[in-house]
Amino acid sequence: DPCLFTRGVGERRIVVVVHVDDGLCTGVEVKVVETLRDLAKMLKIKDLGAAREFLSLEMRRESGRLWIGQEGYIVEILERFKMADATAVKTPIAVGQTYEKAGEALPAEKPYVELVGALLYVATMTRPDIAYATGVLCRYMQEPTVDHWRGAKRILRYLKGTKKLGIVYEPSGGEAVA
Repeated sequence: DPCLFTRGVGERRIVVVVHVDDGLCTGVEVKVVETLRDLAKMLKIKDLGAAREFLSLEMRRESGRLWIGQEGYIVEILERFKMADATAVKTPIAVGQTYEKAGEALPAEKPYVELVGALLYVATMTRPDIAYATGVLCRYMQEPTVDHWRGAKRILRYLKGTKKLGIVYEPSGGEAVA
């Protein structure tokens, strides 16, 4: 990936991820400081300290664990699609729910592609629990129906009730996660 750079090997490896004007550098602290100092000689950079957010990913470290989630982004998409006051549901897709290609066509003013794209971003970044339901709705991007729109909104209702969930990385063998 052209936005992923590495420096060094093994314990001395530093990984730098860059997206437009944001970057994230991880590795052994001494080597991170050294790498940032070297980059500052060539580029104008600002060290913001330990990462707390990157591309809508929120990160928290506690007790050697790393938690990543997207609560802020989920709130943002709930508001964007006028679902902030919706009632939460317990599953992203109803048990036994199937979708058909045929049905009442969704009016063109409904932003189905934008909604499913936002859900797909959440699913691939931090919420694999919505991946199946979102993947099913991705099949209908060309000609969505009213039922597909309802399905996408159901996923939003599920996210409303579970927006604080994320992924936790725990160390193996007693090592801390950086």
